[in-house]
Amino acid sequence: MTVHVLADEPALLRNCLPLRAREVETATEPDSVRPDHGDVVVCRSLAGEPTTAVVRRLATDADAVVFVYETAEEATAAFDAGAVATVPDPADGGSTEQFVAAVERLRRRVDEVVSPVAAALDDHPDLFFAFSPGGEMLEWNDTLSAVTGYSDAEIAEMAPGEFFGPAVTPEIEAAIGQAFVDGRTDTTAPIQTADGETVPFEFTARLVERADTQAIVGNGRRLTRGQTADTTRPTDVESPAVEAEAPGSPANTQIMVSRLFSAVIDAVVTAETRETAERAVCEAVTREGLFRFAWIGGYDTDVDRVEPRAWAGDGQAYLDERPEPTARTESQKTALSVVSSDEPVVVSDIASDDAASIWRAAAMENGHRAAVGVPIKREETTYGCLSIYAARPGAFDDIDPAVFDTLGALLGYAVRATEVRRSLVADTAVEIQFEIVDPDAFVAQAAKQTDGRLDLIDAVERPDGAIVQLFTVRGIPADVLRALTAESPVPVEVIADRESEVLARATIDGDSMTHALADVGGEITSITAENGSCRVSARVPETAEIQAVIARLDDIFDIEPLSKRTVSHESLPDASFKNGVTDRLTDRQLEVIRMAYNAGFFEWPRELSGDEMAELLDVSAPTFHQHRRAALATLLGVVFDDT
Repeated sequence: MTVHVLADEPALLRNCLPLRAREVETATEPDSVRPDHGDVVVCRSLAGEPTTAVVRRLATDADAVVFVYETAEEATAAFDAGAVATVPDPADGGSTEQFVAAVERLRRRVDEVVSPVAAALDDHPDLFFAFSPGGEMLEWNDTLSAVTGYSDAEIAEMAPGEFFGPAVTPEIEAAIGQAFVDGRTDTTAPIQTADGETVPFEFTARLVERADTQAIVGNGRRLTRGQTADTTRPTDVESPAVEAEAPGSPANTQIMVSRLFSAVIDAVVTAETRETAERAVCEAVTREGLFRFAWIGGYDTDVDRVEPRAWAGDGQAYLDERPEPTARTESQKTALSVVSSDEPVVVSDIASDDAASIWRAAAMENGHRAAVGVPIKREETTYGCLSIYAARPGAFDDIDPAVFDTLGALLGYAVRATEVRRSLVADTAVEIQFEIVDPDAFVAQAAKQTDGRLDLIDAVERPDGAIVQLFTVRGIPADVLRALTAESPVPVEVIADRESEVLARATIDGDSMTHALADVGGEITSITAENGSCRVSARVPETAEIQAVIARLDDIFDIEPLSKRTVSHESLPDASFKNGVTDRLTDRQLEVIRMAYNAGFFEWPRELSGDEMAELLDVSAPTFHQHRRAALATLLGVVFDDT
């Protein structure tokens, strides 16, 4: 992503930016700004140029325009012209922190639409790339920029053939054509760097088709001195397995890793569901003799065991014959220990490693001599374990452990993406209820130490990632609540003292239940604390690993699960109408209008002013009012418009 800074004196704004963008470019003339897909433009008024004209021109090309204003009138005009955020000018008394937060928020939003495959492979030594049939570079990892010496902005403007010298380009274009015709291509060619140097690479690319779109997705492995196409890969895919060729040699290890990632990338980017992704990954791992057998399992708390969900390869009878430890023990390396520790586990020689004694007989009976277990995880959530088996001891010894971490993250991204995608269209979900018994939770403290009641009425994520929760508190005077929460690790403050209740705000930095549930496409539906008990209800997709979700929540606060049941998204009488209305709002508009309603902004007299609402949401006052007006206009349009 590139951040373009447009101003009469762009250095004043650039100096306020964090060095987190891949590229920061400055300009003093609108015509010299060339934003691309995924870019953010930060601008302010220019001498002789109306605000609306500048913003409208930029908004046609950039994904997001942040306008830096000096007056509220300027901010409103910028919004009307298409800006997605406004912040006060840090060079004119505004908050530098607010300026940075606005740019960072948009950077995160733009990054969310970039393929997680590229993000997971940024540290991988192989090149990763994807381009369209028209030759437009769609995605790439950081390694491509590091190897070629081109910036991300330059790569975005290049065609695939431009990474090679004139003599090689026709061969590359022919190989690309072959990929579109046959679905796959393998070739060896030297990349020409920005400095004119040549670096030999072996490329594997596949045609990926999803919905109505096509792309070529592939990877490139750097060749060491003396390697050629003839010495780096078999000429016949039906030839003996790679792991049988010169076992332990560096070249052979590079081949295995390169092919492994190429196959897994292909499986991940084409899968529409978790089931198809997991099955395709297992098939990819065992394809072309990479490894003997692979399976993916999820943890089942009812039997304290990792249960297989997908598998492929030779020796699958092992899954029926494998025993599991009757109790957890650190001395054994099992799929259960991989899920528990969140760390890859390698068994170099099943025959001699005492840590494999429980499942040794079953493994060797089915031809397995070495194994590796890889946790499938996304941030703090572990979705399961990928277990891979080889026919010879030491097959995994020369593979960098970081490769397994990257592989697990890659699969975790894929599972997370398919889970969330399914949750958006599913008719039913799983409702889980649990009690918070952690003494450090302020809601649990209030329930145990008072006769009052607390109810969650809203929660929203601020631009800095913190979660803001609003509670109504009944039966606890404001001064008592302040004293009760004075020592709470979670900041709690009273924002309105009403006749019959108190409105309180809790701000949670770092990991939270909201984040944990969002990772699987779920959400908290209620929190109620009274009579010494604090109960939470949440909804998660049916496809989520419920036990893994509960374990993740228990890591944040000590909880006791109470129940789980399948519920319909349309279970409320007005759910269809409500969803039809709210679907017309953007996510941010819905958050702002809902929080304003729950916080008493629409009461008379207002309990919170516009400035206080902006502070609550950690946005500028013009930003709050613009979202509020836009949301209200949409809602009123539903009532008064015939169309």
